[in-house]
Amino acid sequence: MHAHHFPRALEAITQGHYMDDLVVSYDTSEEAWKTIEETRIVHAAAGFTLRGWSSNDPTVLRDVPSELHATTNTQLGGERPENKILGLYWNAERDELGFNTSMNRVPAEVRAQTRAPTKREALSAKRVSYLLLGCHTWTLSVNYAYRDATILELMNTSNYMCCVTPANKPTPLWRTGVYSNDRSISVSLVAAKAKVAPRRAQTIPRLELQCAAVIGAKLADTIKKEHRVEVSKTMFWTDSTTVVHWIRNDERRYTPFVAHRLGEISELTHKNEWRWLSTDKNVADDATRLQEDVISADDRWFQGPEFLHMPEDQWPTEQPFEVETEEVLHTIQECKQDSWLTDPTCFSKYEVLVRATARVLAFIDIKIRRIALRLEIKHIERAESLLIQHAQQESFGEEIKRLRAGRPIPRTSRLFRLDPVFENDTLRVRGRIDQATAPEETKHPVILDGRHPLTKLIVLREHCAAGHANRERVTNDLRQKYWIIQLRPTVRAVESNCALCRVRRSRPQPPATGDLPKARLDPFHRPFTNCGVDYFGPMNVKIGRRREKRWGALFTCLTTRAVHIELVASLSTDSAIMALRRMAARRGWPRLMYSDNATNFRGADQEL
Repeated sequence: MHAHHFPRALEAITQGHYMDDLVVSYDTSEEAWKTIEETRIVHAAAGFTLRGWSSNDPTVLRDVPSELHATTNTQLGGERPENKILGLYWNAERDELGFNTSMNRVPAEVRAQTRAPTKREALSAKRVSYLLLGCHTWTLSVNYAYRDATILELMNTSNYMCCVTPANKPTPLWRTGVYSNDRSISVSLVAAKAKVAPRRAQTIPRLELQCAAVIGAKLADTIKKEHRVEVSKTMFWTDSTTVVHWIRNDERRYTPFVAHRLGEISELTHKNEWRWLSTDKNVADDATRLQEDVISADDRWFQGPEFLHMPEDQWPTEQPFEVETEEVLHTIQECKQDSWLTDPTCFSKYEVLVRATARVLAFIDIKIRRIALRLEIKHIERAESLLIQHAQQESFGEEIKRLRAGRPIPRTSRLFRLDPVFENDTLRVRGRIDQATAPEETKHPVILDGRHPLTKLIVLREHCAAGHANRERVTNDLRQKYWIIQLRPTVRAVESNCALCRVRRSRPQPPATGDLPKARLDPFHRPFTNCGVDYFGPMNVKIGRRREKRWGALFTCLTTRAVHIELVASLSTDSAIMALRRMAARRGWPRLMYSDNATNFRGADQEL
């Protein structure tokens, strides 16, 4: 109902209320006066009465009763009264916000800088002032005492620190300041934000990108969204030529770290809005460099850089970037036959190597030649044949050339005694069993070199297929299809590198035995001076018509290894003592006895 009749009150209440405070500002006194009247009417209709009215123009409060004006005033370093609003102190006459920096809780010797404050005192002093953007202390070493003292001095000498977030850490800080520039070239500080450099060491360009450019873009976007003043143009200044080059050059591919942050910047800003300026004109660096001079309201941190007060044609111009041209040299090299085949050393199984090669052949037939729909058995057979031909070409290249030319193989060749033939681009053994009823691949096996990686994969496949059996079994299985030079050494080498076979052949390492006890090495004593005792049995004995159990007590001398046996009627303590007495009657009482933890032995020990 009130939204249609009091639009100014609607905007002030919905956007200007924060907890129990109402803070609004307007361009003209007339608009402010109308808003006050509408707001009072709306609140009065709900039974609320707003108190503590204060304005930098007393005429807008002419219709507000004097008893509703602000009466609680607080001194802030000077003689003029200031009103507290949103935890800050507002000088209505000068229209400035500030913090209470009286530091009454700080010890006098700390304020006089005769001693450094403790961490508790520094935190206590900082938490007294309410900061909208927060105030954080970062400590990693004993340097915190000196830096906190500097901040205390800064807070005590600066009356108004508007929307500035002080940060403290004995590592570099990167801070971005945002300024507004109107038509009359009146520059003022709007907001500032800082971020502590991460512990992980990074390059300076990356820190400039992450802790300066990204934060500046986000801060500018937040200000344009939250502020009521419409911004017609935004300019971003940085003294890092690398960052400007990254932002403007969006055609190259960067590392994920740089690419992700450039993506954030491109979503919030345009690349033409970024400019370069020299380091001495970069005001953001003032926040990271401690200075002995007292910071005042006329400092360039609050007034902005000098060039912003000048026309835009007199602003700093960036230095021309020297684009590095890369010279690319294209070379054409004659491609060898079957050079596209996969290197066998990159695979640990023969089946995987063949399947990978077959997938390439199937891709060509499916996508290019369009003569197949899926991977077929012919692709696997062709892949295996190509791999074998490639291995033979690498091992017996000279012999293959001679056979193709119709010349004989020299006697120094390893294939001279095999009488090889070249069939279907594959070397095979001629042999003398053409009349045998056996497969063709058994009559004329393929010749392979035992030192080639493909041959070792084939041997490993047969070794695993045989269940890691003995070498002769694997040798027999390989000769059904292949003729491998140095076959047995190759099988032995593959078996020695097989993990499962090495585990099977391994033997447990017996632990080192300890020293014998002193009782075993005690000389010049009669037998059974040191002895051990244990029971064995039971044994069934017949007494009349019944059967009973009996046990044998075995006494052994620990020095001479002599043995004495006594018959025991039961496992009780009494029977153990009686057996010991009978043994001692004949062998003498022992000085030391060893036994297990049986109850009868423990009971006998307690009784004796």
